[in-house]
Amino acid sequence: MRFGGRDCVVRFPAAGLDFAGECEATGSAAALGVGPEVLASLEDPACLVTAFLPGERLTADDLGCPELIAEVAVALSALHDGPPVGSVFSPFAAVERGGAGAFGDMRETARRTAQALDPGHPEHAPVPCHNDLRPERIIRDGERLKIVDWTYAGMGNRYFDLGTLSHAAGLTEAGDTWLLECYWGEAPDRRQLASMRLMRTMAELLEGLRGDRHSHDRTRAASSDPRFGVWLADARGH
Repeated sequence: MRFGGRDCVVRFPAAGLDFAGECEATGSAAALGVGPEVLASLEDPACLVTAFLPGERLTADDLGCPELIAEVAVALSALHDGPPVGSVFSPFAAVERGGAGAFGDMRETARRTAQALDPGHPEHAPVPCHNDLRPERIIRDGERLKIVDWTYAGMGNRYFDLGTLSHAAGLTEAGDTWLLECYWGEAPDRRQLASMRLMRTMAELLEGLRGDRHSHDRTRAASSDPRFGVWLADARGH
């Protein structure tokens, strides 16, 4: 589509989600240089118009490249250091709402994870997050990486962005370690690695709640990882 003589993308509100929050987060990401330029925000019909990014979407295979992981870490750090936005997203609250009935074990996993991540620790303080970060939502535009599709954006836990990306890209533990090292600028400790792995489990839980029966089965297997208890202890610093 063309708008003001430029190629563009038009996004409409998703049912049940905070479209005003998406618009604000997209504008903030654009100002930070990690999102597409916002061309217009219209009320009738409600929609957000952003510049089309003529680059290539990343794939999980791309994130097997250490240099690309480093670039993603830089983009994420810029996002998380950005100004606060008005919307809020909690993977724990999302699982609590959606994990009732037959999937009540997911709620228990989420509760144990939330208890292990000390909200008073500065690394777990709310920061602006994408909250649905997958390789295909990262675009190489020839200059730097840009992130698109800010539907679930809001103040949240930085480790959920890191864990979601780890899950979606299928990173190994070595990949997780490298991502965290690039993000923090130094080798991560056991607490940081455990925080990321726990949030990766949260990403798997949410994917299971949104998916089919096979997704639920895979999610149960992920949350029953024998290392889960070790991650809980490490995240608490024990």
